[in-house]
Amino acid sequence: GYQTAYLKAHYPAEFMAALLTSDQHDTDRVAIEVREAREIGLEVLPPSVNESFEEFAVIVGSDGKERIRFGLNAIKNVGSVCAEEIVKVRKQGGKFGTLEDFIERVETKDLNKRSLESLSKVGALEDFGERRQMLESIDSILKYSKNLKAIADTHADSLFGGMDMPKTRIELVPAVPADKKTRLLWEKELMGLYVSDHPVSEYQAYFDRTVVALRDLEKQPDGVHVDVGGVITAVRKVLTKNGSNMYFVGLEDMTGRTELLVFGRAAERTGESRAEDEVVITNVRISHKDGQVRALAESVKRISQQDVDQLARVEATRAKLAKPETPETAESRILISIKNDAPPKIIESLSQLLRAVPAGPKKVSVKIQGATIETTFSLAPTTEHLERIRAIDGVQSLE
Repeated sequence: GYQTAYLKAHYPAEFMAALLTSDQHDTDRVAIEVREAREIGLEVLPPSVNESFEEFAVIVGSDGKERIRFGLNAIKNVGSVCAEEIVKVRKQGGKFGTLEDFIERVETKDLNKRSLESLSKVGALEDFGERRQMLESIDSILKYSKNLKAIADTHADSLFGGMDMPKTRIELVPAVPADKKTRLLWEKELMGLYVSDHPVSEYQAYFDRTVVALRDLEKQPDGVHVDVGGVITAVRKVLTKNGSNMYFVGLEDMTGRTELLVFGRAAERTGESRAEDEVVITNVRISHKDGQVRALAESVKRISQQDVDQLARVEATRAKLAKPETPETAESRILISIKNDAPPKIIESLSQLLRAVPAGPKKVSVKIQGATIETTFSLAPTTEHLERIRAIDGVQSLE
């Protein structure tokens, strides 16, 4: 209603944080609302023990900009008791300066191996170290916590009870940093969705030119075939009445989620491409049967960097052809003159060498038997390339 629209327009960060909190147990709704927040310019950040509260909350950065932080309750295996204690201790004594400070001050027994692993995987402890390094150091952290308690108990009963306890440090284990795919898988595993990034983000420019966004599927007419793309989030197999396999495949892009139905010959053809966490393009037939929009997969193809590069080359060529032609100068072309008595394989030898030269702005023309022919080559040759062209048997000159 009017009140909702007013709050969203005038207090967007507070409104979206409250909306996310109200829907926090419905990951599909949370995913939609995170996208909505980002579309209106709000940054949504992963959890942090130094900034998160139990629920979704608005934080103000040093730049004065409002952002939304995921709540600690959103992390699987952390638990409300542990989340509440972290926030309470931070409110009382300020942010945690070091990992040792965090372990010393958060004394709840619910801060255990499972909760520390989850906090590490989602990046909530990144103020103290990289995610995989924190994960690999869990045993060292737990040992520090255990020793700390033992020292505290002994110290309190000793002659030195009134003095400060000796300070030690947690030695973090050296570890190879987690790559983007691993970080996102951890977030999906423990929070139900991708938060810090998305597996599809690096392919978004490619998808913008090749597929229909998942949020637009419902607008497609019944029976039409379209290409959609995204990351496979789940694969569920069921046995049909006639004994054949049918698959329900979860697909997610930057705009939404859907479930593909894969059966019959399509199920046989697409086996290897249906793996979870693969980024794919799939051709689907839209069905509006029984008032529900379904996407029936006809084919599934993995996307590779080679596909992205190929499209980029095509786009660059189109852009170049679309530019108005400018008068050629000596600097913008290469003219190769061929001797009249050149060997028969001169063109083959020349073409082979030109293919090895990087693409660039200089158009290549060949003058042979008095006629000048413009080739399809447009290159950026180095001095070495030009010398090799001159050295081909049958080349008279190079301008």
